[in-house]
Amino acid sequence: MSLDLTTIDPNSPVLQDVPWRPDAVVAGVKKHSWVLRSPPFAGQTGGTAASEVNVFRFDSWTLKLLDLNGAAQAREPGEEAERGGEEAEAGRLEKVFVEEEPGVGELLNQSALQRQLERLLAAAQEAVPVGQHRLTPLALRATRSMEELSTQQVDDLLSQMKGHIAQAGFKDAGVQPMSGSEEALAEWMTVNLLMGCFQPGLRGVRHPVAVVDLGGATVQMAYYLHDRQASEARRNQLDHYISRITLPFGSGPVQVYRHSYAGYGLFAAKVRSLRELTQAGFALQRHPCLPAHPVQLRSRRRVWAVQGAINKFSCAALMDYILHKETPCMQEWGVSNRRGLPKMGNCSFAGAWGGPGLGQQRVALASYFYDRMRDVGLISSYSQELKVGDFAAQADRACSLGESLNASAREFPRLSQERLLWLCFDLTFQARLLHAFGFREEQELVVVKKIRYQHLDVEASWALGVAINQLTQLHH
Repeated sequence: MSLDLTTIDPNSPVLQDVPWRPDAVVAGVKKHSWVLRSPPFAGQTGGTAASEVNVFRFDSWTLKLLDLNGAAQAREPGEEAERGGEEAEAGRLEKVFVEEEPGVGELLNQSALQRQLERLLAAAQEAVPVGQHRLTPLALRATRSMEELSTQQVDDLLSQMKGHIAQAGFKDAGVQPMSGSEEALAEWMTVNLLMGCFQPGLRGVRHPVAVVDLGGATVQMAYYLHDRQASEARRNQLDHYISRITLPFGSGPVQVYRHSYAGYGLFAAKVRSLRELTQAGFALQRHPCLPAHPVQLRSRRRVWAVQGAINKFSCAALMDYILHKETPCMQEWGVSNRRGLPKMGNCSFAGAWGGPGLGQQRVALASYFYDRMRDVGLISSYSQELKVGDFAAQADRACSLGESLNASAREFPRLSQERLLWLCFDLTFQARLLHAFGFREEQELVVVKKIRYQHLDVEASWALGVAINQLTQLHH
């Protein structure tokens, strides 16, 4: 799960000259993966098993994003210091980032959960002016990894969270699971808002941006549809891939294709590769994407002990195998005809319909796409344009250094041994994933962590999309 707090602070000096309506104060919460991932899960993906609170602020009349003490959002300075980011030098960001690494069992313990939530909520209470706490809705959204728990465990966990949230003094905006499709929509909303794609009026979107977000458990795709495309999709019984959403700033409703590929996030793909290794024709001790070095991977159900025999061609073949592009779009959903061909658009991979196509829309890649391109030195800023072929080129680079880690360490001196062990895998998976989505090698795209919005560098996270949705609901 994930936890982000987005807040409007109407008492800040920046807002003193701005008309304010109490009902426009919003906080959105996203609860991070620490609840359902043990430390080895996060460690293997290079992520952080942490909880975090992000604070955003908006103009309560226009819904435009404003700064918070000179920054886009309040975060812990040390967070970017670990990653070598620019924020480590800013020195002016407020501490609203809380990090812990408990295991799943510990957090299912009520006292452990209470301690975690108390720390998070205390940070949120400090960031939001006291007088605005009860006017500030707080929404907690649990992401797809909640599905790893039993129904009873989920119910118990959400019930406990609701109790703690109720005592924090904020306005209740719900504690509930968030589907992968909802997460994809929120991420699409975030990126398109920050890239200036929304405008008031009947034609509420201009130059829309398609978004592909690669997390640990899932990868998600979302892009804008013309009304005629959405209507045709519905005629072909493809409603479950289409959402009609209301945009901010009076921009009206739009149709969006969105799909979340469960089991195809970066960590989940590693587990899948081990599970399907022998079916793909490889021995467990000769993983083609790993060097000749003992590697352990801990999933929730098993600890895998493997060793590699790295080969860039075999690694690409294994990635293509686990993506299962040969699987036809699911006929029981009315997506395909008897030959397994879609009635419109294309199948992507793993039996999913890829939609009617992007056309000329720009493409933004987020999350682990950014992290790995930064790891190999192709990215030096928060947002950078690359070509699809750059991912394949970097995969070739990482997978051609031989089976010894020494050569990899010389080539990528800033990376830990753990990151080096999986680098060939990570880059090859990303390259083949983009190919499975149908992107051309020469196609240009932008890889983002943060996006420049007016004078602010804002995190390209679905948390902002959740906050925007909360604001839009209040305005309506």
